[in-house]
This record gives sequence, C-alpha cells and structure tokens, in this order.
Amino acid sequence: MQKQKNKQRGVTLIALVVSIIVLIILAGVSIAMLVGDNGIITMAQQAKEDTKQAQERESIQLAVLQASLESKIENGENSVGIPLYYRTIENGNRWHILTNKNDGTIYGTGWNYVKANTEIPGYGVTEQSWLVNNQTGEIVAINDDEYTETYYGMNLAVTEGLLLNVDPVNMQDENSWGNGVTLYGVTSGDGYGYNGDAILLDGVDDYIEIYADTPIEEGFTFEFYGRTDDDTINMLSKTVLEDTADYAKRFRVRFTNETTWFRASFSGVDSESDWATINITTKHWIDKKLNNSFNAENGTYFTMTANLETNTISLYINGEFQGSTVCNHEWLISGQLTDITVPFTIGLLVYGQVYTPKYSAMELYACRLYDRVLSEEEITDNYETTVAYRGE
Repeated sequence: MQKQKNKQRGVTLIALVVSIIVLIILAGVSIAMLVGDNGIITMAQQAKEDTKQAQERESIQLAVLQASLESKIENGENSVGIPLYYRTIENGNRWHILTNKNDGTIYGTGWNYVKANTEIPGYGVTEQSWLVNNQTGEIVAINDDEYTETYYGMNLAVTEGLLLNVDPVNMQDENSWGNGVTLYGVTSGDGYGYNGDAILLDGVDDYIEIYADTPIEEGFTFEFYGRTDDDTINMLSKTVLEDTADYAKRFRVRFTNETTWFRASFSGVDSESDWATINITTKHWIDKKLNNSFNAENGTYFTMTANLETNTISLYINGEFQGSTVCNHEWLISGQLTDITVPFTIGLLVYGQVYTPKYSAMELYACRLYDRVLSEEEITDNYETTVAYRGE
C-alpha cells in the first residue's frame, strides 16, 4: 500500500514538473510572439510608424499639388521645404545641395529638402526628413545621418583655432583673404589667382603669405586640398624672401608627386624620427612614402598634424590615417614655427645649399591652418564636408 502511495506521489511530481516546463515554453513562445522581431507588438509598432510615414507623405504631396495649382513651382517657389540648386554659375550664391554619403548622389535643382520638424499646412510637424522632386512628384524619405548638406556661405570646417581658411566660403573674390593673408605674383588679367572655386598659382612667382594672429605653442593642423601636374608641390613653409641667412633652418613641407613622398624639415636640427632619411647630411628631413599623388583629376586632400607636447607628427590622406612618427622636440620648435613675426607661405619653398626659391603651379581648392591639433573625427568631418561642397 505504501509503495503505491509513493508511486502516485512520484507520478504527480513528474506531471507537475512537466506541466511547469510546458507552461514556461508556452510563456516563452507567447513573449516572443509579442515582443520578438516578428512579434505582435513589434509589428504593431512598425505598422504605426508606416502609417505615420504614409500620412506625412500624403500631406507633403497635397502641399506640393497645392503649390503647383497656385503656379508657385514655376516661379521657383514651393510651400514645402527648402529649394535645392546645383552649383552652377547661373545659380550663383543661392546654390544648395544634399549629397548621399553612401553612393555620392547629389540632389540639387528641382528638389526640395523637407527637414524633420517642418510644419506642413493642414497636417502638422514632420517626424522625419524628405526629398521632394517638383517636376516628377517623387518623394523620398531620408535619414539625415546618411546625407551631407552644403550650401553657399555655410561654415565648412571646424573654426576653433583657425588661422587660415581658404575655401569657397571666403573665396568670393581675390580680396577676400582675411587679415594677415596676401596673394603675391598675380596680376590682373593673367588668368591666375582667384578663379571661381579655386586659386590658380602659375609656378613662376605666385604664392600665398600668412601672418598668424597667435603663436603655435601646443601644435598645429594643416589641411591642403588641390591638384598639380608638377613633380613637386610646395605646401607650407616659413619663408622670408631674400633672407639668405636663415632659410635652411626654417620649417618646410613639400610633396613629391613623381615618387609620392611626403617630405618635411622643421629646422636644421636632426629629427631623430624613424622617418628620417639615411643620408647623414639630410637627417633634418623626414620622409614618408604614400600611395596618393596630387595629379588626380579631382585632386587629393592632405592633412598633417604636429603635436608639440607629444612630439608626434601624423598624416592623413582623404580623411584616412596614414601613419605617425615621434620626433625630436628641439627639431620641431627650432624652425621658427612658433614665431608669429615670420610668415607662413603656400606655394613657395626655399631650400638648397645655395639660396633657391621654388614655386609650385597648382589648383588650390581649400587650405586651412589651425593653431591646435584636430581630432580624427574633426579631420574626417572637414574632409567629407569640403569635398561634398565642391560636388566631387
């Protein structure tokens, strides 16, 4: 009799455990059905978002239709969003474009940009951004993080610590260089100097001179965007023309297109860098082999940072890190880099055992000098925005 009772208890316990397991499984399945990727709640939320997006789309379509009926679109107007215009001479300073970061598609003339939180008549405020084509009626929902917005007069770059900024923002004419910046060698009608969206230097006597407002003490960032068919491009240096005494001891940066080498000499002191040349007479120069030249059709975007606190030089091409080296601190500061009484020059470099000025023929699209070291994120942002601005 006792064995039978124990057996019944055992069967009951097993049944209870099995029931609990089944319930747990059912509960898990039920939760998954509710909140999983394909769950009821998730699908309901997605359906709600889709409905909201469809309502926004319809409201924008109605607003565009209303503008069309009122003949506003033919007059270059639209009751919805911001009109976009390609970068052309005809569009002048009203140009405004959106560039897809993934495939490079540019949206300009004929499109309107409806930003998130735009008020739509009879509907309310949009929750996301849209692109609307006035001619075809096409409407595209977009993610702002995947697009770069650029327009005439916008600030293209980081401004903190900016000493020199040559780009389409301040290149409205040959006189819009800013304080302490002078263009030499260009005469009226010779075809060089300011040319709409670039500065052309002839390689004979043209160069840019910059007197910095503040001393470079902690470090600097130099950005150079352009192209040339010359074998050598003289990017940045400390130069005083006809000063034959100290020219070989000053800061100089150049790039050799033929062999795609970056070269720099911060002073006449040995660099003690692992990029230093083997030749004992030129140890004050450093050399870095790169895979890009400046004779590409759309140019190349070069960035150099020099951190005077860590004695580190870093290089970037088209926003991508290429390498860095640690150098002798005395070498970094002995070339009058921190002396604001000695100007920087672009397109001119003096070198050789005998005083020899060298000029570079080039198309200069953008050039910036900062009195601080930009972060990698800032360097990438400057590159992406500047290239998008030019519509490359």
